[in-house]
Amino acid sequence: MKIKGSEFDEVELQSEPVETGQILWNKLPNTPRRADFSYGEKVSVRVPRRININILDMTKLVPSGQKCTICDAGSISFGVNLYSSLELKLTESSEIVIYDEKNERILSHRLCIFRELTDYRGGFEVWAEPNPYVHVGLGSTGSLTFALSLAANEALRNPFTERELVKLHANNYVELNPRNNILVPGQSTGASGWVALRGGLCVTSSLNELVFREVMPEGYKVIVGIPPLEEIIGGQSGKGVAESDVEMPFLGKLRHYDRFNSAKMCYWTLMELMPAAVDRNMRRFGDVIWDMVLTGSKGVPTILAHGTYKPLDCLLDIRKTGAEATFVSSVGPSVITIASNGYEGKVKETYEKHGCEVLELEFDNKGKIIKR
Repeated sequence: MKIKGSEFDEVELQSEPVETGQILWNKLPNTPRRADFSYGEKVSVRVPRRININILDMTKLVPSGQKCTICDAGSISFGVNLYSSLELKLTESSEIVIYDEKNERILSHRLCIFRELTDYRGGFEVWAEPNPYVHVGLGSTGSLTFALSLAANEALRNPFTERELVKLHANNYVELNPRNNILVPGQSTGASGWVALRGGLCVTSSLNELVFREVMPEGYKVIVGIPPLEEIIGGQSGKGVAESDVEMPFLGKLRHYDRFNSAKMCYWTLMELMPAAVDRNMRRFGDVIWDMVLTGSKGVPTILAHGTYKPLDCLLDIRKTGAEATFVSSVGPSVITIASNGYEGKVKETYEKHGCEVLELEFDNKGKIIKR
């Protein structure tokens, strides 16, 4: 698929199916790494899910495994108390056993990559807790697969640093296509990994680097509005948005404008959003996000992709309640609102008016919990 932003900006993207264990990216030195382990050892991991506020450069948001480029989009995300949890055991058998039928293929894929990049040749058993709210913009796949990478790394005595682990996860990121159960390249900025590790507010740059991390303040609720899936095109969520027949003709024009938008997003992030976060000023924080929502193009494919459900209508009504911040997480369809006491009731009423399921969460500032 070729996307032409201008006469001087044309990119060709591939989206071929990914085989189980296929490595799309590995620029880490000295692989395969030496693993130190004991068969029978168990590791339990719990990580927070990430809420994505914005992408810094949409022109660099590409699927993993591209020959021409890597995903260097950067993002702004924070952790919430919605968790992905699993337990991993090392076994002498080379077999990989996943006690989670729904996620078996994508988790097996991650472990095959991990085994290929280390000298470990044993097997794994994995027990993953049910992952609620899948493919609605709440980081379900990213947090679960990173939790698995974290557990495997811990069980093998950390052959990779946290920074390397984030890069391996992001640049080999895949999604499971629910229509045909095949693995396809996904898009990751490294935010799921860094939020899982650190919690709080995380800003990532190109090369999946963590450039800013701040604790989110107490006294606020993160209220999520999730629309009925039957109101979204094909009954599916925002994942696979590039397959939308509605969106395709707009990709070139979006890429053209995004080259200008990216400078604006980066400036607002550095000069407005980050200082507001340090100052614990959620009102200013939300105003900057609203500017991003109105002038950025992240919302355009989201709005086009979700059929009869219109996130923009919901966002405008939420804004009128006076709540501190509101935006669409990832590519949606979930609408996120950060609200202090006094605004929660109005926000929930507005979500219900738009037919949304309401989920009330809080910030997670702690990040990963690992138990042996």
